[in-house]
Amino acid sequence: CNLNEILCHQRFFFYSTEVKLSTCMGHHQSKQFTTEIAFSEEELKLLKLKYAKMMGVEVNKLTSKQTCSSEDFLNSSDGILSMELCDHLYNLMKGHHPGNKDQVDLSSYIFIASKLIKGSPKEKAKCLILLASPQELPETRQVDSLLLQRYCEEVVKCGLDLCLRTRPYWSPNVPQENISLVCLSSLMELLYPGSTPKDLFQLEFLSTPCELAAIERWLLGSPLVSRIQDFLYQNIFGLESPSLLPLCATPNVGSFLLDSSQILFLNMHLPQDLRHHWVLLFSTRHHGDNFSAMARRIINVGPTLTVVKSSGGRLFGGFASQSWGFKGNYFGNSSCFLFSLYPRMGVYSSTGYNTHYQYINSEQHTIPNGLGFGGSLKHFTMWLDADFGHGHSSKTCSTFNSPQLAETDDFTVSEVEVWGLNRVTIIQVDQGERSGIVDSDPTAKAFLSLLGRPLND
Repeated sequence: CNLNEILCHQRFFFYSTEVKLSTCMGHHQSKQFTTEIAFSEEELKLLKLKYAKMMGVEVNKLTSKQTCSSEDFLNSSDGILSMELCDHLYNLMKGHHPGNKDQVDLSSYIFIASKLIKGSPKEKAKCLILLASPQELPETRQVDSLLLQRYCEEVVKCGLDLCLRTRPYWSPNVPQENISLVCLSSLMELLYPGSTPKDLFQLEFLSTPCELAAIERWLLGSPLVSRIQDFLYQNIFGLESPSLLPLCATPNVGSFLLDSSQILFLNMHLPQDLRHHWVLLFSTRHHGDNFSAMARRIINVGPTLTVVKSSGGRLFGGFASQSWGFKGNYFGNSSCFLFSLYPRMGVYSSTGYNTHYQYINSEQHTIPNGLGFGGSLKHFTMWLDADFGHGHSSKTCSTFNSPQLAETDDFTVSEVEVWGLNRVTIIQVDQGERSGIVDSDPTAKAFLSLLGRPLND
């Protein structure tokens, strides 16, 4: 019993409600298809246009008898889909064909697109199980976690390759390990429901059956893979969808620390309005190992991402929701979060216990000098000392639900990058408006004067 027979036998178990789609194809007689469609009129036009292009005909010359082959479908993906993922998608469409299980017509094409892109979490969960399962597997209401992991990795890899077509300045050289880490960051929540991100950092991925209901809850509660899947299939089926990678305002520089999978992971955890433009404000490789150089480039430029690589190879950092400024105390809000990228990927949000989110200071005698997130003034969760090269990472944290990010309490900093995340920042950096930025913060102006640094640097 193969996947196609299962689909034909069970009729894809999707029929909660039904509407009739009447499709007029040129001068040919209209044909009624019973299906469940959630697309707008404009989206249906785009779907038909993609199908017609795949068939090599004008859209007004499509007939109800025309069907596409797996080779047609693979070629229409323009090299985006892997052979394995293409085969599984094609088999999914074949399973819905009402008359012949070995064909895919326009109605089957649109029906499966509707379930993959516009379907409810339950419908998407059913699709996911079928797409992740081997064709000969008779069970359709659960899937082993290892098969699910393999499918998710295919989706993330294909989705990332598609994103890079319009964002070529981000590193395309992504180790398979990092693709796996992106998927595991989400799949671990499926395997260990109710566990905190801090706990998940220590747990191992296991082979275990994943039931339909659990996958449905996972898609609702941890939408990372689902969003990448939506983006991929929207483009595969002919619907336009913007890249999940941000524009880079410094494309000639790029990132020395982050590959495109890590940028994708971080970008999808940022607030929606900060996912569109990144600009490199500071890099130790580009600007040197100097705290004052970093400070003057990140003051009053809006939200930022600070990325740190330790000498032990760990990669982690923090999202600052407010502009950095010398205030002598903590500031920021609950939108701040810490993150790890290696050896595990995870995002660690506010506990709500206190408001010790962001801190920066220098050249002071009674309070710490450096940049930090969380904890207390004597015990930061993540700390970069003003004596550049030294850092601290706590095992426990009252501000963020985070594990110890570095390999030891005190660590040596290997590299640092700070990224600005809004268009105002990009304009300021592009135009070199550092004097205007500093003038708006008298404390910063006094600080830079104390350091003997030019205000327009």
